[in-house]
Amino acid sequence: MHVSLVAQNRWTKIYHAEEDAVGLNLSLGYDKGYLLAGKHGHNYVNYNWLIKTDINGEVLWEKSFGDPSTNINIQDMSFNNLGDIYLVGFTGYYNEESYDPLIMKLNACGEKQWCRVFVEDGVNFSNALTVTPDAGVVVVLRYMNSTYLTDRICLAKFNVSGDMLWKECYNSSDTSLHNEDAFNLTQAPDGGFLISGYCGYEDPNPPHSWWDKPYYIKTDSLGNFEWETVVHKEVSDKGGMSWSTVLSPDSNYFYSSLSHYYHPPFGDAPALLKMDMSGNVVGIYDLAQPNEYGKMIEAKFVTDSTLMASALWGNVLVGGSKAVIIDTLGNIIRQTGLLQNEWLAFTEVTFDSKLL
Repeated sequence: MHVSLVAQNRWTKIYHAEEDAVGLNLSLGYDKGYLLAGKHGHNYVNYNWLIKTDINGEVLWEKSFGDPSTNINIQDMSFNNLGDIYLVGFTGYYNEESYDPLIMKLNACGEKQWCRVFVEDGVNFSNALTVTPDAGVVVVLRYMNSTYLTDRICLAKFNVSGDMLWKECYNSSDTSLHNEDAFNLTQAPDGGFLISGYCGYEDPNPPHSWWDKPYYIKTDSLGNFEWETVVHKEVSDKGGMSWSTVLSPDSNYFYSSLSHYYHPPFGDAPALLKMDMSGNVVGIYDLAQPNEYGKMIEAKFVTDSTLMASALWGNVLVGGSKAVIIDTLGNIIRQTGLLQNEWLAFTEVTFDSKLL
């Protein structure tokens, strides 16, 4: 759905409604068009598809890949500055009862150029990437140790030819932290990388329960660990998860989309977190009161002071998911309904500052 928050400027496109095709990702194209990724059929993945469209959502080309033996699932994708397409996800081709991380590069026409798979014991996968100025890619690798106690979050860098240049895993020295997970990867102004996600963190107060907290890892350009931030680690009544992070237009701050958890009242609020380049939290701004549902994903800057996002709050049966425009303090400027359920949307800001 292409949304301007002005009804006459909206359009909706549906692709393969007859195929039970489920959309899994969305990205802006090098030519101002769009790239969609998805799968044919529900539950286990048999066939994946890519659809490249023009700026009006009209199909330019389609590609289908995989078969029942490969069990490929695409988790994230992006274009490099040459127009090539990077995809990451997982495949069950090499392990009948588990998955392995998959990294694939296609040319601008959707033709495969190379594919890399990390064949490891257990269930492991890749779910986030960012392209680099040299046209290469850095990818997140998850659960790279079969015990699932260490190496839960790793990064690997590939050049444009598919050669792995480095691989690093991150294991915190903080004994109060465990079960860390990563959802998003952002390149920092210094060439390093910021990983966004959450961790379980031990409450400093009795009875020392474990609570989910927003979690960040910052590395340098070679993947070497620099710092980590656990949000609300010093308090007992707040937590949450960080779903994605973007860089401010002036490159001075990171802004994250959160589920901001409160206990009590044991509910979540969609929230925007502001953090400086050293990992210090400047502020957390709730879009609404905590309730049964509260989540915001993929907030992205439209202007220097406004962001667009997909958000959910309150009782989902009443409100449903929404497209929102907010300022950098989390104040809602405009909103429009998307779906009458709990499903949130993948979002992109188009070349003409619309929400896709």
